Amino acid sequence: MSAPEDRGYELGLAGIDPAGLTTALGAAAVELAKHPGKTGLALIDLALEQTAVGLDVAKSMLGSDSDPIHMPDRADKRFEDRAWRENPVLRGVLGSYLATSRWSQRVLDSLELSEVTDRKARFALGLGLDAVAPSNVPLLNPTVLKEAIDTGGRSLARGAANLMDDLVRNGGQPSQVDTSGFELGRNLAATPGRVVHRNDLIELIAYEPQTDTVYAEPILVSPPWINKYYILDLAPDRSLIEFAVRRGFTVFAISYRNPDASMADLTLADYLRDGLLEALDRMLELTGAPRANILSLCVGGTMSAIGLAVLAARGQADRVGWATLLNAPVDFSQPGEIGVFTDEAAIARIERRIKRRGYMKAEEFAGPFNLMRGNDLLWRYVVSNWMLGK
Repeated sequence: MSAPEDRGYELGLAGIDPAGLTTALGAAAVELAKHPGKTGLALIDLALEQTAVGLDVAKSMLGSDSDPIHMPDRADKRFEDRAWRENPVLRGVLGSYLATSRWSQRVLDSLELSEVTDRKARFALGLGLDAVAPSNVPLLNPTVLKEAIDTGGRSLARGAANLMDDLVRNGGQPSQVDTSGFELGRNLAATPGRVVHRNDLIELIAYEPQTDTVYAEPILVSPPWINKYYILDLAPDRSLIEFAVRRGFTVFAISYRNPDASMADLTLADYLRDGLLEALDRMLELTGAPRANILSLCVGGTMSAIGLAVLAARGQADRVGWATLLNAPVDFSQPGEIGVFTDEAAIARIERRIKRRGYMKAEEFAGPFNLMRGNDLLWRYVVSNWMLGK
């Protein structure tokens, strides 16, 4: 892999084809250039928008208490500080940013692009607009300035320390949570259980019911193999597994092995055979129950849907009573925003990388999801951790 590609992954762009984003933006620019009249009108529109922002700032300086002509969306938490509306300078900066953002979206709306190109161009534009938001500039963010003044600059010092720590420990990405306070078995994955079966791919964990009367049919938890089984056993009183055993259910959970290069040749069929179906066999054997129920999450639900189809084809559909698929994709024809990461070029690139290393790293999965909600999962922590020193 070339050095630029590696740098893309280090920056959290795993799963995105950077050339595809560049090509999409280039295609949008070419399409706009084909219509000089449209381009000229768009530039006039932008000039008028910025002039209106300037007039709004002037009115504010003369004592007008009217709302700014450009207001952020209600769900946008970046500009909640009153100073963005009441300080004329910040009012102008924010107004100019919002006007430019909305204008650029209108320009894209006016272009005739293919579905894939349009999706990538919009995503790339969104990334850029999120990155240059004035809330991400310490000298413009009133909350950051107030905190620095109130703490005598200590917030900035703490933020710098957080930044250095993230550069060393978190690949340059802002930490979303302090993991030092979590301990497996104490306040994470704390429901008592024991491993009752193991193969090269999974461990099967059994959780005994905590009631005198017990349901006859056990529940098999099928988690995503790109996450941990204890996503359904997060903490005491916040655990679905704990909830189930407290109400008389016998629960078994699949825990997948962390991937390494030795697993490079494993396929989805291996995960089905040695994961879900083998776990189902063992739990029915151990409990003596005639059938089980399945509770699954994310791609664990996708696997469950595949497994149910296989059992039905074998004439074994009666081995499962009910199946619940939480947040589980089963139709990939309309992927939505995640489609930015899963066009043919991006998939080919991911497959080449997996072939070289044998697996995908956790951060390569996390990066695209963070970027899909950049303000909530990236820039929020840049401001909170690195600027406010939280």
